[in-house]
Amino acid sequence: MAKESKDKRAPQIQELVDGLDSQVPRLTIKLPKDASQDGVKVTLDGEPVTTFGTALIVDPGPKTIEYTVDDGPKKSKVVPVERGGDSEVTLDIPKERTAKKPPGGDGKKGGGDGNKGGDGNKGGDGNKGGGDGTGIAPTVEAPPAPGRNMRIGGFVLGGAGVLAIGVSSIMTLSARGQYNDALEMYCGGMKDNCDPMGLQLTHDARSTANVATFIFVGGLAMVGGGVALYLLAPKGPANTESHEENEKTSRYVVPSVTKDGAGVVFGGRF
Repeated sequence: MAKESKDKRAPQIQELVDGLDSQVPRLTIKLPKDASQDGVKVTLDGEPVTTFGTALIVDPGPKTIEYTVDDGPKKSKVVPVERGGDSEVTLDIPKERTAKKPPGGDGKKGGGDGNKGGDGNKGGDGNKGGGDGTGIAPTVEAPPAPGRNMRIGGFVLGGAGVLAIGVSSIMTLSARGQYNDALEMYCGGMKDNCDPMGLQLTHDARSTANVATFIFVGGLAMVGGGVALYLLAPKGPANTESHEENEKTSRYVVPSVTKDGAGVVFGGRF
């Protein structure tokens, strides 16, 4: 609108738009090369996806992609998307799939005659095993153990938090020792009797203590986030029914660090 009205502020507005656009994350969902889209149903965080190979504008955070092929078992992928990031994921879809045939069992030819005598090869079933003409049972991919990645993430996040708490404790002890030494050597043991060197050393010690406090608080937050990740991870046997049920109620807590600050992202399905 600013450009159409020849508003002098158009360049500044365009600069703001470009700056915001660079922070918008995008996710591209692809199918394998030469794989057919027929029979493939895909959702992104519960919303249907019909366009593949094109970058989609999404919110930052873990994105859940669920898909089925020819009404087979549901599969899922969780893709982390960062602010300003451009992520890509290719779905695991076979390039060649056995076409569905109408009921009635035709073996190889002619409406259920197989090779001869109207029975496929034997007993009216194609070659063997129920009349798809191949005799090969479809392979069903077992879903991974529910919540495994979340529990691993919880351990990693909690371990990093414990390490941060340890570092902050060492810094605190060092700052206390530096402060006490400065009081004794340059301040005559009194806080209000410091010479310039004593003032500088005590100021440095207080700055170190403040940094240690910040690291300690961050470590506590990371430990809490790790515990939350572990406790909120879905549990149960890795079968299709329980896997789908856990997906419906799964939640996540992940750390989020940007140039503007740090925090924790909480979300999922309730």
